[in-house]
Amino acid sequence: ALLGAKTEDVNAAIAKTISESGKEVKIGDSVWLKKGAVEAEQPFLKTVKGYYNAEVYESAFDAKTLKDINNWCKNKTDGMIDNALERIDGDHVIYLINALLFAAKWKNKYEKSDISSRTFNGHNGNSSSVQMMYSEENAYLDFGNADGFLKSYLGDAYSFLGVLPREGTDVLDFAQSLDGEKYLSAFKNRTGRRVSAGIPEFSFDDSRQLKDVLTAAGLRKAFLPDAEFGAMGKCSGGNLYLDFVLQKTKID
Repeated sequence: ALLGAKTEDVNAAIAKTISESGKEVKIGDSVWLKKGAVEAEQPFLKTVKGYYNAEVYESAFDAKTLKDINNWCKNKTDGMIDNALERIDGDHVIYLINALLFAAKWKNKYEKSDISSRTFNGHNGNSSSVQMMYSEENAYLDFGNADGFLKSYLGDAYSFLGVLPREGTDVLDFAQSLDGEKYLSAFKNRTGRRVSAGIPEFSFDDSRQLKDVLTAAGLRKAFLPDAEFGAMGKCSGGNLYLDFVLQKTKID
C-alpha cells in the first residue's frame, strides 16, 4: 500500500526495470537466513529468486557470516562498499541486501589538457584545492533558481547531471525544493544551449539509518512487534519485524 500498487505489480515493474537497466548498471540481491532460527516460506523464496534473481544463503550468523556478507557486498560493488555490516546482533534472523552499482565511461573523456588545479568553495565556507575537469556540453537545463547540464556516458543510455544553484540560492535549500515534478519539467524542456562546464574530481560516501525516514513516510507497523511478515517466514524466537534499514552509498 505504501508504494501505491499491488505487491505483484511492484515486483513485475522492478523486474522489468532490472532487465532493461543496461550493462552500465549491475544489480545484486541476496537473502540471508539464520540457520535453525527462521524458516522461509517457499512462495517468498520463489518470488525473490524469480523477480529479483536473488541469491539465498543459510548460515549461523556468526563471524564467518559477517565476513561473507561484507565480501558479497564488496564483490557486487566492485570494491566500493566493503563493510556493509559492522556486526550481527543476536536477535537478527534475516538480512535482505540489495547492491546497486553504476559503472560507465564518459562518451567524451577528459584529456590532461582539460584538467586544471582550481580553488573550490564548499557550502561550509571552507576552500580547498581541487582538480577541475572542464568540457563543453550542449544540453542545458533550467531549474528556475539553478542551472544544469548533461554530460553523456559512453553508449548514450545514461548521462551525468550537474546542477549549480544561482547566486543567492543556498544549495541545501535548492535540494530540499527539488521534487520529481520540477526535475521532469527541467529535463523535458532541456535545450541544446552550449554550456562551459567544470566538475571537480571528488569522492564521497555516506551511511545512514532509514528507520525514521521510512516511518515518517508511513511505514510504521513494519518496525513494530506486531508486523505482518508471515508470508516471508516463521521465526522460532517470535514474530518477524524490521529492526533496521541501512543504506550505504559511494560515488567516485
